[in-house]
Amino acid sequence: MFFIPSILMKRNEPLSVIWRIVFDEKWRPPRKIILEINIERACELLIGKIPNGNPGEIKFSLYLLAQLSYGIALIVQKRGDILCRDMETFIPIIRRYQYENEDECVFFFYFK
Repeated sequence: MFFIPSILMKRNEPLSVIWRIVFDEKWRPPRKIILEINIERACELLIGKIPNGNPGEIKFSLYLLAQLSYGIALIVQKRGDILCRDMETFIPIIRRYQYENEDECVFFFYFK
């Protein structure tokens, strides 16, 4: 396994969280951390770390770039799961509210 320690030192940086999601199977990130990751910024950081032959700046290996790209895909999937779960709990609340309003309207028109 290849890693760069400077990524791991920054606790809440997007790439460090993505790295932990990919390589630490026991770690289950909290919902808040998953939703706080800026996917666009993480992708831009990855693009900036692609080796281009210019010396001086730290670049990642292609293996690490592939793993981090996979981690970004996992985060997008987890966000989709969170959205589905939220909608499953939210839809019954909306329906209940809708039925209550329909009953009030029928009651209002009946006695008007």
